[in-house]
Amino acid sequence: MKRRENLHIKQIPTTKYVIEREIKFRGWSAMIALVYALLCEADGREQAARVAKAAAVFERISCLVYVRKDGSVHKPESKTYYERLFGTWTEEEINACDLTAEKAAHVRKLVEQIAELVCPMMACADKQLFDFQYEYAIEYVIRHAGALPKPEIRHVFPTNYPDYQWIEDNTVSASDDGDG
Repeated sequence: MKRRENLHIKQIPTTKYVIEREIKFRGWSAMIALVYALLCEADGREQAARVAKAAAVFERISCLVYVRKDGSVHKPESKTYYERLFGTWTEEEINACDLTAEKAAHVRKLVEQIAELVCPMMACADKQLFDFQYEYAIEYVIRHAGALPKPEIRHVFPTNYPDYQWIEDNTVSASDDGDG
């Protein structure tokens, strides 16, 4: 069990209430950036900028942890991030884009696959992931155009995507000193 004294340098101790508010208010901007990134020209500058924006918000939200009375450190469950971020905002943003039914279904599929990757990443209290790791996950789904099976997550990364080239040692454990 992770303790308050073992927080990663980027982790911010707060309350569950503050985390919920942060997800609600910052999450909206992440969903706007993400949906519009999926509608941009593939590999274009605008898409890259929007992916970076969404990734930065995911990282910011994931830095927030709450400390129980016993001193143990926690984050909301993956399901909570999914429901509050992807379940709430995505449909509103897709509907606001006036897309064909086929295009809207494709965007929903991509968003769902991105959620399946980033929500476990955000919920991991033992490691702190960075914006470039969220960017990689988003770009990975975009590159595969939604043709991915449901990820089998071990810790925070999928084990059933053979070309998902991420080395878990590049994450920083909460007990590390934060230097990389």
